[in-house]
Amino acid sequence: MTPPPTSLPNSEPAPTRNVILLSTRLGPATTSQVAVESGDVVAVDVELASGEQARILLETTILPPLLAATPRSSLVLVAGNFNLSHPNWDESVDEPDDEAERAVRTFVAHNLTHFLPPNTPTYYPHTKSHPPKPLNLVLGSLRAEDRVVSCGIADDLESGSHHRPVRLVLALETVAYTPPPRRAFRRTDPELLERAFRDATAHLPTPPILTSADIDQRAAELTNALQIAISAATPFARARAG
Repeated sequence: MTPPPTSLPNSEPAPTRNVILLSTRLGPATTSQVAVESGDVVAVDVELASGEQARILLETTILPPLLAATPRSSLVLVAGNFNLSHPNWDESVDEPDDEAERAVRTFVAHNLTHFLPPNTPTYYPHTKSHPPKPLNLVLGSLRAEDRVVSCGIADDLESGSHHRPVRLVLALETVAYTPPPRRAFRRTDPELLERAFRDATAHLPTPPILTSADIDQRAAELTNALQIAISAATPFARARAG
């Protein structure tokens, strides 16, 4: 999932900087993107097997209104590059600026707790003269805190960015999803398909088509006949291992 498209001041399309990747094991009805008026923020709701809903927020430029609009019953996860320094997560900071203090007040107001240990460097400047800093944060609601298995730097996901990848593992069970079987259309027998279609349409009534309702009826009948023919001429695809 990506943020909504936005434009730069020169009217050129803005680059996409944040995405949320969802496992194909999650069914289409299990996840839904949250409408956000920002080109940098991605938000998604995930239905859990317990009946709960998890809301995942990536990036933080409009965090207060997003949290205010989040149902209190939701399990909330927030992650991103806050680009803020505060002694709560960076002990080298003596006097935090006003923006960092506002962020902390937002965290407290919505009962968010830090999952990434304090003082964990996540930003490594390309200039060696500047020390690494903990700018990327991972937070969650108290209900999410009970599900945390681990949270830390994911060295195996390193891709050369000056922001280190962070992995959060939660003990959650999502709604089971079994995708419907797919037809292997490349293995369709064209002669059998044509013969089966002719057989399926041979006894269809052929009244004159005079109204839009007549068109809808004929389309439904032909669609059903085609589905019967496909079932006869096209095998199911083999299930992939894993």
